Amino acid sequence: MNEIYLHTCIFKLPSTEPIWDEENGGWTDGQQGEEVELRCRAVPNGSGKQALNKDGVSIVYAFDLAFPAGTPNIPADTLITITGLDNVKLFEGRILRFQKGIYHSIGWV
Repeated sequence: MNEIYLHTCIFKLPSTEPIWDEENGGWTDGQQGEEVELRCRAVPNGSGKQALNKDGVSIVYAFDLAFPAGTPNIPADTLITITGLDNVKLFEGRILRFQKGIYHSIGWV
């Protein structure tokens, strides 16, 4: 069977701050931002199609992204890097939108 997710999407989850725990009277450590690598399919936007960003403004995007079902949510405005088969960087920038679907998830950068 042919692999349809030929690219890799790399991003870092945001870190969390330490918080005060009232029950035990001490600080609970924050978490370091974890780097995540996901398989994806990145298709260049050669025709100048547009997508809405998080504030509702329509802008021309660089790539359509497709992810396998079960992919975790990627928050809008997260800095991502898309690499190709040979680990060559194809794109680095912020994700405009991410949408979960039944059979796959999609995003725009």
